[in-house]
Amino acid sequence: MSTDKIAIRMEIDVMLRDVSDDFLIDVARAALLLDLSVSSLAQRRSNGLPPPYVQLTPGKGGKVQYRMGAIRGLCKAHEYTNTAESSQEKLLGRRAVSAFISDPGEYGFWV
Repeated sequence: MSTDKIAIRMEIDVMLRDVSDDFLIDVARAALLLDLSVSSLAQRRSNGLPPPYVQLTPGKGGKVQYRMGAIRGLCKAHEYTNTAESSQEKLLGRRAVSAFISDPGEYGFWV
């Protein structure tokens, strides 16, 4: 991961550390928090996969946002204690989220 991306993640962590679960974030920040591309997140929305999103302006091209609680919940759902658990998830067709652990470490959410 590039130094710029780490710096951006740390900056976002400071901004979002104490926000409520109802706080809305834009697609770019949600993608960064989940370590996905914006297009991958759009594809997940299209396929009905988590995280759930909020679209306050209806129709194609309406602004999409995500609740912090949904992002945190998705990450919490993909926490494992061993590789067997992770392998079982992959067998079931679920994709593990690799970033944004809810327990703050040295870099807040970015452990």
